[in-house]
Amino acid sequence: MSGEREQNPEQSNLAELVEQARDAILTGRPRAVPLPYAAPDRRANPAPEPVDTYRQATAVGAALLLLITVLAFGPQAQQRTGSDLLNDATIQPWLLLLLAVASLAHAGFGWLGAQRSARRQRAATPYAIATWALFAVALTFAAAFLPLPATGFALCATISALLAIRQLNRHTARSWNERVLCDAPLGLAAGYLLFLTAQWMLPILPEPLSENAWAALGLIFLATLIATSMAHSERGRHSVALGFTLPLLLAAVMVFLDHSAGWWLGLGYGLLAIVVALSAENRRYQINHAEHRALRGEELDF
Repeated sequence: MSGEREQNPEQSNLAELVEQARDAILTGRPRAVPLPYAAPDRRANPAPEPVDTYRQATAVGAALLLLITVLAFGPQAQQRTGSDLLNDATIQPWLLLLLAVASLAHAGFGWLGAQRSARRQRAATPYAIATWALFAVALTFAAAFLPLPATGFALCATISALLAIRQLNRHTARSWNERVLCDAPLGLAAGYLLFLTAQWMLPILPEPLSENAWAALGLIFLATLIATSMAHSERGRHSVALGFTLPLLLAAVMVFLDHSAGWWLGLGYGLLAIVVALSAENRRYQINHAEHRALRGEELDF
């Protein structure tokens, strides 16, 4: 009995040391810190259903419709519907062709076995189908000298593309392939459609405003607010910034070369384009900073 009583203090000291060591290990382990965007869904994809095949087939059809429309009517859209105050005619045929090819890449990527029933495909592809189809209809009306319906369909296509980006923000890309082949085409389309809708909306304004530089700057300013918000979402959507800033910078150059418009208009376009580009880059910097802090178990500072 006396021997057991003499061992009890040693056992209690050992248990106390073990408890202290466990607390030290748990204290030094990084804590799980939530990131400022939806975490990628790593669950297995649901079992494919017939509706998944029908959806992706429709997406391919809509992308082919856009490609055919661009090849047939794309070069005529700016000449018949655009405004000289927002002139991107030099690169518009190439941008439209790039968007058509990107839409095909997006639709083809959705056919892959790992993507056909993916949750993010189910959420975003219906909006992508609407975007490609409405864009094709808008280009057709623009080539037919019908600016009002062309602008209306372009606005609907823009809204659909923005809704697709919203769904992708809720279902963060799980790989580099998803970011490039799924997110980038829709981001590029959303950015360019914001510019194109403003470009086509200007000539249908009442007569005093249709050729007014302040009206053009106001439309682009409104489009910039939306583009900035989209570019600053998820992990930084540079595709949205690229689709919007590239034609806007060209329009700025065209304004500088056209002496009938004020130089301040081109400067305003350039500054707004820089704001959108910096918004996407700032978001990417913030996310990289947050991910490094999360790995160390530190609280986020924004």
